[in-house]
Amino acid sequence: MNHRQIKQISNERGCSFKDLIVLSPQNDPFYVGTKSDVELAEWFTDLWGRFGYTTGVHLRRIHYQVISQDPCVMMPNGEPYHNTDNCWKALGRASTYARYLHLVDPAAFDDRRNGKPLIFFELPEGEPFIQIAGVFDSFDLELPDFPDLPSYEVENFHQSQKYHVEVWAEKSTMNDILEPLCNRTKSNLITGVGEMSITSVQWLFDRLQNYQKPCRILYVSDFDPAGRSMPVAVSRKIEKFMYDSGNAQDVRLFPLVLTQGQCIEYQLPRTPIKESEKRAAAFEGRFGEGATELDALEALHPGKLARILSKAIGAYRDPHLAGEVSYREYQLSEELESIKNSIASRHYSEIEQVRGEYRKLQAEFQERVSGISQRVSSLWQAITEEMQEKAPDIDDYPLPEPEEAEEIGESLYDSNRGYFDQLQHYKQFQGK
Repeated sequence: MNHRQIKQISNERGCSFKDLIVLSPQNDPFYVGTKSDVELAEWFTDLWGRFGYTTGVHLRRIHYQVISQDPCVMMPNGEPYHNTDNCWKALGRASTYARYLHLVDPAAFDDRRNGKPLIFFELPEGEPFIQIAGVFDSFDLELPDFPDLPSYEVENFHQSQKYHVEVWAEKSTMNDILEPLCNRTKSNLITGVGEMSITSVQWLFDRLQNYQKPCRILYVSDFDPAGRSMPVAVSRKIEKFMYDSGNAQDVRLFPLVLTQGQCIEYQLPRTPIKESEKRAAAFEGRFGEGATELDALEALHPGKLARILSKAIGAYRDPHLAGEVSYREYQLSEELESIKNSIASRHYSEIEQVRGEYRKLQAEFQERVSGISQRVSSLWQAITEEMQEKAPDIDDYPLPEPEEAEEIGESLYDSNRGYFDQLQHYKQFQGK
């Protein structure tokens, strides 16, 4: 069922096409296909090819690439694409239509608003089969080797960096950049949607108690009224926890990205602030008109966010520490090896005497066991062949099939229903 068929059936039945769809005309996936829908979809597909997208595409970054083009990108309606809410919504519709019309691959998009699914249901791997355990080509009975002399082992000779560094970000849309960066630099990553909660600060406080190290927090947010407010709000919460607990640890928070200076240096576009934002006047009075999203930095300057953070984190990382620890461990190991060798040398004659007696015992054992080894190998092979011959066909023992469930009720959606039967269930649920 598609747009053309829905229009045709509505004409044949003498009803409105709205009676044959469930959602609004612009949102119902079965009704995508109007002339304007196709124009938007093809426009988006052209952008897709123009920018060379393949997989892992985030729509917000496409938006910033489009607005940065010179000359300005024109939309199908003949208007220029600007950094406005209406243009952003048009891009969203265009990407939706392109996916529903199979012009671009839906799987190529990266959803940053919704968390990744946690998959716990698993299918068994492979088909059932019968095998015989304990089969071997040779049978060797032998005494173990003479034991090694006691030796020293150095364990847990590690030293962590002096500073406990954390990156706090107001959104998770940059996790594809922040996660590998924080993993590589051994920095904690804390993301949220909007202002960090009291619980987030409590968890930070728990980490402070555990690490007992100076803490440096690098805050990443949009350059807008909320982005300017969030570092202050979370700093105040941290201050309250520190004050009430009497904790004397060294904790500092730096609003690192985005700043006004970065927006100017990298010529990042400004977006009109929503009229509902009460802090807009004060913000624009201080910084000028409009705000800038964090996504714009990565869209127009790929890799810059990671470089800014890497430089800041690097200030709190001793690049020579690992090498110095490794060399100190080497020095210790050399001294321990010297001590061991000195002690062993005083017992040399006794060690060699016992080792010689053990070699003689090994030779006698191997001579006596060689005949048994051959007999065991032959017997086990005969048993294996007989077991293989007598084994039943695995297909005679089909896996039990799980029972058909008794449905918990009538579902809203059932893939077994036809289009019009399913349509009625939607209408009934909607009270239409």
